[in-house]
Amino acid sequence: MYPRLWRTHWRIQQPFAFIVRQSAQVHRGGGRLDASIGALAPAGGAATITSLGGSLVPAPAGSIALFFSVATFSLESASVTAALGFAESHCHLYFEVEEFTPDRSSLIRVFPGPITQVYDVAIPILGINLRIAETNRRDAFIQIPVIPGNNYRPWVHSLQFVNAAANASAASNFTFDFGALVYSFIQLD
Repeated sequence: MYPRLWRTHWRIQQPFAFIVRQSAQVHRGGGRLDASIGALAPAGGAATITSLGGSLVPAPAGSIALFFSVATFSLESASVTAALGFAESHCHLYFEVEEFTPDRSSLIRVFPGPITQVYDVAIPILGINLRIAETNRRDAFIQIPVIPGNNYRPWVHSLQFVNAAANASAASNFTFDFGALVYSFIQLD
């Protein structure tokens, strides 16, 4: 299954924060989640969530569980600096699956998946941490119980958050490229 839907959310929490870009793109053969945000002294904070979703998939008769996974290739840059201040930068990748009624008219519930931690740095008082143009493979997955006949839609999310206070700065710039969302129903014999 290839991604078909996209959505983005953002929030600037304090005046000295910025979002340079944020996008969720669907293209032939895959998708891209991308955001670049920052926070500066004296006080700034920002957060973004970029998401790509798949098609609704009906659970066949005899199904007891559903497994979704995605492998991403990422370009990762981030910085956290503090000199008598506080700064933090975080980036996480995770799955979420929505469950719908058999007629697809109503959302029943949402299953949050485990978090794949990509970058998670906080520096109180004094320090520096840099990640510049690193490429990595990041995987996200989820397994949920299913009800045969109900429909399921996967979402893969990239969450980024930065915060800076006093004499500090933080930046987060992560791009995730991926192909198909792989899924499999688990059935009783």
